[in-house]
Amino acid sequence: MRLGVLRFRQTILLIGDAVCFVVGLLLTLVIRYGWPLQEEALAVHKLPFSILFVIWLAAFYVAGLYNLRFTKNKRDFFALLLIAFGINAGIAAMFFYFLPFLAIAPKTVLFLDLSITLILLLIWRTFFNVSVKLPPLKLAILGSGAEVDELIEDLKRHPQQGYQCVLHMASTQNTDELAKLLQEKNVDVVVVAVDYRKSPELQKNLFSCISMHIRFFDFVDFYERYFQKIPLAVIDRAWFLENLNEPGKQFFSGLKRTSDIILAILLGIVGIILSPFIICAIWIDLGRPIFYSQKRISKFGKQFDILKF
Repeated sequence: MRLGVLRFRQTILLIGDAVCFVVGLLLTLVIRYGWPLQEEALAVHKLPFSILFVIWLAAFYVAGLYNLRFTKNKRDFFALLLIAFGINAGIAAMFFYFLPFLAIAPKTVLFLDLSITLILLLIWRTFFNVSVKLPPLKLAILGSGAEVDELIEDLKRHPQQGYQCVLHMASTQNTDELAKLLQEKNVDVVVVAVDYRKSPELQKNLFSCISMHIRFFDFVDFYERYFQKIPLAVIDRAWFLENLNEPGKQFFSGLKRTSDIILAILLGIVGIILSPFIICAIWIDLGRPIFYSQKRISKFGKQFDILKF
């Protein structure tokens, strides 16, 4: 049983990216200062670049580059990778040239490092997407419906997600053989798409499988975890009352608000640096006007205007 297979793949991706960052820096220092590598040069660059690499990994995570649905050698994936890396380049420029307490301003080193690291990342990600094969978690789904069919079909199309549907019981009227079937299929995860609370027999048969170290998911929870969205069939007024209860979420809302402001400031500085280039590109490609205004509706129904490229 490999319950951690999905996280394990994501960990491999993260470690591989980190190795690319480190190797890129080492190669850069060798090219810049010669071989053997000078200890003084390594010591000066080690701390600031280590901090920068952590920020880069966080930016990759925010961009969705550790979402295994996108780990495919297709145009959309590499476009996302290049955009995220471009943002990281802007963060690096801001990091070294706008923070006065840093003792270095490595213009040549930074340019070489960005170039070499990008090449290493493209090679690593391409290799990972086609070569890394990990045993999928064997999945059993109990129940039926349009969302169940959607999930099963998507599991077939995206085996890199780490799941393989080996058993689908559309009807749960008779589940006496459930434990036997799960054991024969070596099932790791059971997704229950019916209300087992209303079926004492199903409850009993599911409970008998606990000793098999199988992980159980409610269908809505698994669907949200897999697709990163809520199934439309469960969204009604009651759902909004339960999930948008403001008083119960003040702490998390405040924490999220703080992180949003910090991230907005950092990306805003990067945006200011990149804006002249974006404006020139739009002017050359599409002409004027460069900016346009659109109306938006806020969370509480208030209308406002937003200025966009």
